[in-house]
Amino acid sequence: MLPTILVSIVLIIGSLTSVAAAGPKQRDGIVHGTVMVAPTCPGPELLDRRNCLPRPQQATVRVLQGESDRPVTAITTDRSGRFRLTLPPGTYRFVPMMPGAVSIGKPREVRVAAGSTISIQLTIDTGMR
Repeated sequence: MLPTILVSIVLIIGSLTSVAAAGPKQRDGIVHGTVMVAPTCPGPELLDRRNCLPRPQQATVRVLQGESDRPVTAITTDRSGRFRLTLPPGTYRFVPMMPGAVSIGKPREVRVAAGSTISIQLTIDTGMR
């Protein structure tokens, strides 16, 4: 009975040690977010503000590195405009683009730190006025 208990204790301690060791070694960061389009209604005075709010948009997000604008990757969002990406530490520029359109959204610069999780929202201007 005693050897069984000792083996169980050693296995439990070993598994806890490996889980604890895995945490601090994480090197990449995670960036997740949503692409929105706005404005969604024309005119200087919006009569129905609830239906004219920015809305999620399926899009392509180009990721460029630092000031060199070296392309890193491009990712397509889901139908709700959401995306998730793992990147090494560094400074990146996220540029949303609508498929089949000339609309390019406002670039957003993001600094990714090791082990960080960053949430961003990107906006594409529809050109409606």
